Formats: sequence, C-alpha cells, structure tokens
Amino acid sequence: MVHRPLKRFGQNFLKNPVIARKIVNSLQLNSQDVLVEIGPGEGFLSRIVFEHKFYWFIAVEIDERLASSLKLLFSGQTHCQLYIGDILEFSFKEYSNLTNRRIKVLGNIPYNITSPILFKLLDNFMYISTAILTIQKEVAERLTALPGSKEYGILSVVVGNQAKINHICDVESDNFFPKPDVESSVIKLDFSTDINTNLREFRSIVRRCFQTRRKTLKNNLIRFINPKIVSQIKSVSLTKRPEELSLDDFRALVDEILSLKT
Repeated sequence: MVHRPLKRFGQNFLKNPVIARKIVNSLQLNSQDVLVEIGPGEGFLSRIVFEHKFYWFIAVEIDERLASSLKLLFSGQTHCQLYIGDILEFSFKEYSNLTNRRIKVLGNIPYNITSPILFKLLDNFMYISTAILTIQKEVAERLTALPGSKEYGILSVVVGNQAKINHICDVESDNFFPKPDVESSVIKLDFSTDINTNLREFRSIVRRCFQTRRKTLKNNLIRFINPKIVSQIKSVSLTKRPEELSLDDFRALVDEILSLKT
C-alpha cells in the first residue's frame, strides 16, 4: 500500500534505488553491528539493509499509518524490531546497553527537525559510533564548512567537536517523492569517545561567540563573561571574529575560560 507523505512529519520518500544502495553501503555493516534507522517510511532503505549482515536492526517510525505495512515487512526478518514512536524520545542508551555495542544510525532526516535530531545524536555520542544522514544540502554545507567561510558557524564547530564529518554525495530533489523545494546531501558522522572538553560549556560559549558574527571575540565575550577574565585570555587573539577560529582554537579558548573561572 502506498501512503501519501505527510507534511507535518516532513516526509519526502527517497525513490532512487542506486542512491539508496550507496547510502546503505556507506554504513559498512557487519554481523556485529546494531543499526537504528530513523524514519523508515515505506521501507525503501530497510529492504536494502536486509541484504546485509547485522547483529540487530531497529527501525523507528513516528507515523502510525505506516505501522501495518512495516510490521508485515519486518515480520519475516530475524533480529529486527519496529519501534513506533518519536526518535527524539528513543533511548539509544537502552539499546546500546542491551546489546553491549555502540550503534550505527541511518536516516533520511525531515528538514524541519534536523537540528533536534543532530543534537539528540550528539547527546548520545557515547552510545553511537556512526551516522549516515540525508539532510538538507544547506545544512550539510554548514556542517562541513571550513573556518573563514560564510557557512562556518555554530553547527560546524559544535558537531565537529564530537564527530568527524564527511560528505558522501549530493541528492537532487527529483529523487524524492514528493519533490522537496531544496536539494539534499548525504553525510557521515563518526563519533568520538575521546572528548575532554566540558560539552555543555563548550556549546554555550560557542553559541555566544557567534551571536554577533561581525563583532570581534572580545566584544562578544565581554557580554557574558567578566571583563577581568576576558582580559586574561591568551589562547587566541580576541581581535579575531568567531568565523576565523578553528575547532582547535575554540577548544583552547573554552578550556582557558573555564580554567580562569575556577
């Protein structure tokens, strides 16, 4: 049964099998992997996943209309589970602890909740090894942007602090039904467990640094940090604008600010 995509769920179903296979192959699945698919829809990617070896496969779908056909699709598969619910409420910790494995994530992400999903993954980085995501091309460009470019900003730094980001391919809009108004890109996030920075403070400071992009770091920082502390900062030049700082610069800046506060 073919279902009409719902705008409120941001549904744009991929229909190109060549691209779908490339996306799934990018996961490099093996018999030890636990995979979570975000929004399987009508199972276009799921069917390709079934061709691969894996330890456990959980598909998370919020649209209850799709439940019956997805249950039928999954019923003949071993080590597979269909979870009807919101990915933002899904417990990666529970499934990671249950299987004693870090999870791989696959998903064609609704454009309207891309940021919440990204931060959901970031908050669960200790339970996730890799994510292959199809997202709006504009967001992908921000994620992969280099210092000094106009696309470089909060997402570039905050996501880059926790994951290695790679561009897999671009996907033109006519490869989806219904055809979206924007182009898409497939990216790969490889999450690190070696995080030494205070993540909450890192995000907060980076966000504040970028609040006014055209102002210097000094002018941004003194708006929320004691000027006496700002005057002691030596790790980076405060005459620079935030988009001029590399990821390592931001890490050094945050570490120094936290050390000066203590």
